[in-house]
Amino acid sequence: MANNYKKILYGKKVIINLKTDKAFRGFLTNEKGALLELREAELLEPGGEPVQVKGKILIEKTNVDFIQATEE
Repeated sequence: MANNYKKILYGKKVIINLKTDKAFRGFLTNEKGALLELREAELLEPGGEPVQVKGKILIEKTNVDFIQATEE
C-alpha cells in the first residue's frame, strides 16, 4: 500500500480482502513497514457470520488482494 493512500483510508472503516478468500473489516490505523494495522476488527469468511477480533490485527501487505473503503 503506497503512502498516498493514507489520506483516503487511514482512520476509516475498511474491508481488507486477503488472497486466502478471507477478509477483515475494521479501522485502518497504521502502516508499519510491510504491515497494516487494523483495530475493532471482524473476521469475514464466505458463508459465515462476522467474528469479532479483540485487540489489533497486523496484516502483511503481501497477503492483501485489495482494500475496500466502506461508507460506514
